[in-house]
Amino acid sequence: MVKIPKKLLTLSTALLLTISSFAAPAGNYVKAYAKDNIESSNNQEAKEVIANKISPELKKEFANKSQATFLVKFKDQVDTVKVANDVKAKNKQLSNVKKELVVRSSIVSELRIKSDSSQTNLKNYIKKEKLKGNVKDYESFYIVNGMAVTGTEEVMKNIAAMPEVESISPNGITKLIEPAKTTEVQVQATNNVEWGVEKIGAPDVWSLGIDGTGIVVGSIDTGVQWDHPALKTKYRGYDP
Repeated sequence: MVKIPKKLLTLSTALLLTISSFAAPAGNYVKAYAKDNIESSNNQEAKEVIANKISPELKKEFANKSQATFLVKFKDQVDTVKVANDVKAKNKQLSNVKKELVVRSSIVSELRIKSDSSQTNLKNYIKKEKLKGNVKDYESFYIVNGMAVTGTEEVMKNIAAMPEVESISPNGITKLIEPAKTTEVQVQATNNVEWGVEKIGAPDVWSLGIDGTGIVVGSIDTGVQWDHPALKTKYRGYDP
């Protein structure tokens, strides 16, 4: 058995304790650093998810405004086709007219139920922010499960962070496409016969001696001007 000098043993023990004291904090630091990295990564991912929900055009609106109106669309939407098919399958005995009424009523009910259930959290948040002055107004929709909100940018971002929200877009104005300009072509009547009458071959029929004499034309259109000079004296209801 090798006998270790007392001084050497003491020195070795002290050295071991010193290394241990540095190693433990280092291990804890590595764990803490890893945790911070994970949390930072999660926060970054969350920020990206929120940013992707917000329309770039809407972000520009807040550059010069303290509040703006934006449209919130929820992820949970009613599958109206499925609802209609299910209702029709359960009501095969009904006539087509009654079946259509039941389908419409069922779809509207499902749309209202869906909006009421999925919008509760957002409505509660908006009501609180409205009391603070951060929200000016809001309106709920059920045909498309969504809401129109007029509020601050911070409110908009907080709404985007809600998991039930799918997207947020500006309340833009949609303009109708201007019709293409066309050049009107003036068609001259030949032999005092309008070009449309000429096109349908009326003169050929007249040449056969058929000119409408004795024919009564009936009309149920309320748009006829019976007292037009070309019709007045020919109208059977006219009494001079």
